[in-house]
Amino acid sequence: MITPEKIQKQCDLLADLLKRKNADYGDSFSEAPYLLPKLSTASSAYVRLSDKFHRLRTLLNLEKQNRQTVETIEDTLRDVAGYCVLLLANVAAEEGAEEGAREE
Repeated sequence: MITPEKIQKQCDLLADLLKRKNADYGDSFSEAPYLLPKLSTASSAYVRLSDKFHRLRTLLNLEKQNRQTVETIEDTLRDVAGYCVLLLANVAAEEGAEEGAREE
């Protein structure tokens, strides 16, 4: 059974993971990709999410076979959820910037 406590636990784990990755890598999510500097943050996030969904599909197919990697389906699901949270934070930041610009 999925309880509110279990939901909160997963949210807390995801928040902790995002904070640790941000500390390690900086705010790379908001920066333009090195090889595609004109790509928007949102477009870049969609590409990354697409990659993660491809990986998830591959991992699910490999479950039935002998897999050679140590990456888990749970790792990939956390990556997908993390990118969604970062994208939502980015949208909120952009809306806040627009709000500030309208107030001036």
